[in-house]
Amino acid sequence: MDCLISSQYELERFMSTCIDSSVTLTIYPLKERIDISEFTNRLKRVEVVGNQECLCHYNDVLYLHDICQENGISFSFLSTGKYFEKDGIEYIIKVVDQERQALKANLNIDWYDIDLFKRIEKSKFRSSFHLKKKDIEYIEKKGMDTIQRHAYDFVHQRLSPSFIPNDGKQTPMKGHPVFIAQHATACCCRGCLYKWHGIEENRELSKKEEDYIVSILIKWINNELERKS
Repeated sequence: MDCLISSQYELERFMSTCIDSSVTLTIYPLKERIDISEFTNRLKRVEVVGNQECLCHYNDVLYLHDICQENGISFSFLSTGKYFEKDGIEYIIKVVDQERQALKANLNIDWYDIDLFKRIEKSKFRSSFHLKKKDIEYIEKKGMDTIQRHAYDFVHQRLSPSFIPNDGKQTPMKGHPVFIAQHATACCCRGCLYKWHGIEENRELSKKEEDYIVSILIKWINNELERKS
C-alpha cells in the first residue's frame, strides 16, 4: 500500500487505520522531522521528495535514512526541492538539478533491488550469465559464508579504490562464482556500477556501498542455486 504524508500527524493518523504490513511511505514535502521508528515493522520503503515552497533540511533526511538503514527498509531521496539546507547553509536549487543533487547525497538504500533484477532480465548480455556445474560444486564445497567473504574481498580490492587503472577489465569472466555474479548484476567495474546502480566513479566506495554490492551478488547467486535445484 502507498501512503503520501507531509507531517508526523498525517503519518500517525494513516498508520492508525492501515492494516497493511508492507507500506511504501512517500513524504512530500519533508517540512519537519518525522519519526517512523514506531512503524518500522510495517514499512517496505520510504521516499523523500522536496517541493518548490518548503525548506528541506538534510539532517531530517539523514534521520529517516538512518532509521531505514538500521531496520532493513529501502530508502530513496528523490529530490531536494527548491530550498535545501545542509550544515547551516541554505541553498536555492534549480528544478533541473534537484534530483541530481538528491542522488549526490548518496543516501539511497535498496539492498534487494527488485527493479535491478527486472532490468537484468531484459538485458541480453546480463541475463546470459549463469552458474555452471563446477561453480555450484565450488559453492557447495566452500559454503556460502566463504563465498560471501570472497565477495567482500573482491569488491574491496577491485572496486572500492577511487582510482582503478584497469577499470572495465578488473573482473575475470570466469574462475569464481562471484565473478559471474558481478557481470550478471553489473557490479564488475566502476563504469557499470555508475550506469546500473548510480554509484559515482572516481571516489572510494563506502562500507555501506560495499555491503550493498555484496548483498546484490549473494542474492543473484542464491537465485541461481534455487533455479538449478
